[in-house]
Amino acid sequence: MDVEKIIQIIQYAAFVSAQLINVVLLYLLFFRASSSFGRYRVLMIVFSMFAMVYSLIEVLTFPVMFCKGRSLCIASDGPFSSYRPIGVPLVSLYCGSFGMCISLLALHFFYRYIAVCKPDKLYYFEGKRIIYTLIPCYTILVIWTSNVYFLMPIDAEKEAIYHDVLLENYNIDSYKASFISMLYKSPASDLTPEHWNFSQLVPFFICCVILNSCLFAIFYYGSKALKQMNNCGAHMSKKTKELNRQLCLTLGMQTLLPLFTMYLPAGCFIILPIFGIELGAEANKTGAFIGVYPALDPLIAILLIKEFRSFIFCQKKSLAKVSTTTGRSLLMNSVLLFLLYFRANPKFGRYRILMIVFSLSALWYSIIEVLTLPVMFSKGRSLCVCSNGPLRLYRPIGVPLTGIYCGSFGLCISLLALHFFYRYIAVCKSEKMYYFDGNRIYITFLPCVVVFIAWSLTTYYPMAPDEMRERHYHDVLMEHFNTNSHESSFLAMMFKAPATDTQPEHWIPTQLLACAFMSSIMGTCFSVIVYCGLKSFQQMKNCASHMSTRTRELNRQLFTTLAVQTVLPAVTMYLPVGLIMILPIFGVELGVAANKTAAFLGLYPALDPLIAILLIRDFRNFIFCKSTLGASIASHSAPPSKLVQATQN
Repeated sequence: MDVEKIIQIIQYAAFVSAQLINVVLLYLLFFRASSSFGRYRVLMIVFSMFAMVYSLIEVLTFPVMFCKGRSLCIASDGPFSSYRPIGVPLVSLYCGSFGMCISLLALHFFYRYIAVCKPDKLYYFEGKRIIYTLIPCYTILVIWTSNVYFLMPIDAEKEAIYHDVLLENYNIDSYKASFISMLYKSPASDLTPEHWNFSQLVPFFICCVILNSCLFAIFYYGSKALKQMNNCGAHMSKKTKELNRQLCLTLGMQTLLPLFTMYLPAGCFIILPIFGIELGAEANKTGAFIGVYPALDPLIAILLIKEFRSFIFCQKKSLAKVSTTTGRSLLMNSVLLFLLYFRANPKFGRYRILMIVFSLSALWYSIIEVLTLPVMFSKGRSLCVCSNGPLRLYRPIGVPLTGIYCGSFGLCISLLALHFFYRYIAVCKSEKMYYFDGNRIYITFLPCVVVFIAWSLTTYYPMAPDEMRERHYHDVLMEHFNTNSHESSFLAMMFKAPATDTQPEHWIPTQLLACAFMSSIMGTCFSVIVYCGLKSFQQMKNCASHMSTRTRELNRQLFTTLAVQTVLPAVTMYLPVGLIMILPIFGVELGVAANKTAAFLGLYPALDPLIAILLIRDFRNFIFCKSTLGASIASHSAPPSKLVQATQN
């Protein structure tokens, strides 16, 4: 196995580890962090969430790097590599995420400096003000991303310079692939001599200024905080002193780690080419170093903070009980993505992309769920979905996040319907497979995106918290979930408003329309699944004699997988959601039993990828080591053939 494959496996393994370890850290921060952490707990939660997003962006980009002459290049080798309208912004966002990461780290040190040296100014981080302290970090994200996207664009000169080396080293065609390049000095050509590109030096200086500013802030605030702690140690309580020591040690280690995995590799990658030091394919090791950072960083906090360490090593059973669903979802979908990316038979064709997108949406759903931590309740002729996550008390984020959680359900069922539509086209209307050729396949996702947006908006605008909803759910949410409806983020579908002193009980048409809209989407998606599934199954039976044994077997596996993947959401999604939406209209009050819906919905993303892994033979053989090691990981850059199509009579 060559070095580049090893680096890709490292990046993918780092992604899986980052998702799992950060979920554990988030659990510890939500449920096990003591009150002594104060507002610093919020910063740690934000950093951990960002690490999960950062690792997800990386696995979507799969960056490969190269230095040639006085220039550098970052190319995408991920699923969107050949679709530049998505691929190039994704590479830019990957670069910008590096800037946000180092700025968030600097913000951590600034907090420790304020807490230790300027405690009178801790009001900077009180209440909602802490959100404002994140603005510089988001600004750096936008500046760095825009800097890369607009000032390092693809042009004919860069495509020509990197065509041979990218094709030779990574099997990437620079005339088609998504990449960004910083060309400090243009090589001589027939028309122009070798010359410096001052427009490319501008983004270089912007990156260097941000890097140096963040590094200076870290060292300045860190040294000041450490010095003050040594001077004032006698005035602190033993518990406070110990916690500060743990946090400073954690931050110290969290500075050394990015220093060796991010600052030094990225700094050398950016600066050395300007002096004519050509790194060549060695530059790609930068991607491996940066990739392991989101996986290693949360491990430091877990192992160095005593409360977390003690809980992990002494009470594993309790932790597993609470976080197992999200952890399994992240693990199973990550494994499935790996199999689809490296082990999928070429005969999967364009269907492989549909499965990748579905698996990514399941990862998205799990992350949104763990951020929302939804609890549900049905009272009278109404139902409520309430956030119990870290942002529940900040409604400008918490309420939209709850709406997105609801919308993700619509996205899931519409993607499943798209899968069945694809099978129907492949088996029954093979002459129309051009719908999924090339970049056209991305257009087929538009209805799913529309459903997601429409569902999210339908829950957000008509069901947002107001005085009536807060009053109606105050007692039950406080009693059952210890949640104050006047402060927390929630959405409530009030089919019938309760009687008050000024008006009688009455139906609310907007809520009934919202329910009808959601029911119509569910009904439409389910109808598409049943219709396309039956037609495909019937056609496969009729044409089985015309298929090769291998083709028939693959189609059988895929269809069985889809059939089971329909039964699963029917039991864990359609039925629970359908009941919690419809029953309250008829006055059937589910009460706290409605919260079981959230448990069923949480199970789905963890169980769904397991079906594909176990029912598709290539995947099953690989997982259970039934395939020979000699079968090396298939190159994901190789052009896939069309999905095997049934022969028509």
